[in-house]
Amino acid sequence: TSASLDDTGNFICNLNQPSTSTDIDSQTIKLYVRGFSVNPDFEMVEQGDDMTLTCIVRGDTLTSLQWYKDDEAIPVLDPTKITTTILVDSTTVRSELYAYNVASGDYGEYACKATFEADSTEILSSTATLVPVSVAVSDQYAIIGESSTIVCVGVIAGGNVPTLTVLKESTALIADSSPSLITNTDDMYSTSYVISSVEDSDFTDMYSCLLEYASESISSDYAELFEIEILS
Repeated sequence: TSASLDDTGNFICNLNQPSTSTDIDSQTIKLYVRGFSVNPDFEMVEQGDDMTLTCIVRGDTLTSLQWYKDDEAIPVLDPTKITTTILVDSTTVRSELYAYNVASGDYGEYACKATFEADSTEILSSTATLVPVSVAVSDQYAIIGESSTIVCVGVIAGGNVPTLTVLKESTALIADSSPSLITNTDDMYSTSYVISSVEDSDFTDMYSCLLEYASESISSDYAELFEIEILS
């Protein structure tokens, strides 16, 4: 069955022989049960934004907890990353890694390693992937009665294909789960929405782009449609 923290303890096997009224005990076996998690396991972050990763360790005799990036220990005095570790209860430790003003060198695989005194065990958590992402939609100029195209561009690294949605105010105009890969790029995608005949009301609305991948999402700034007047 599934082990829980309550199962931690000493175990023996007892053999009873009724014919000789003899009890034989095995050697004592110590069972340690630990739990380990890092959240979130996938995070999309724009350059210049902040991010927080959380590592939770459950188990007794924890002696140290160390964060790693791409298999290298993150120095305690790293000026771009702050680690806070608190004791939640007698068997649970919570550590948060906070990075502010994320730069290109911050993207990669993060994990934390816990060391336990009782049996000198080291446990490495699963990884959390920090992925660079950006999304944008630009202002457009249009003539009443003619067509105009709202173009949404999203960038996400690692060969991940996002869903791009063009929104008018809060209403989705098109949600494209297979956006076009822009030529000569590895991670830049685009989709578009065509307004077949521009009306006066189109100039008062705000347009934006939403990029979604693996339950994460990020929105662009707003763009506007500006009218071009034709002078007779």
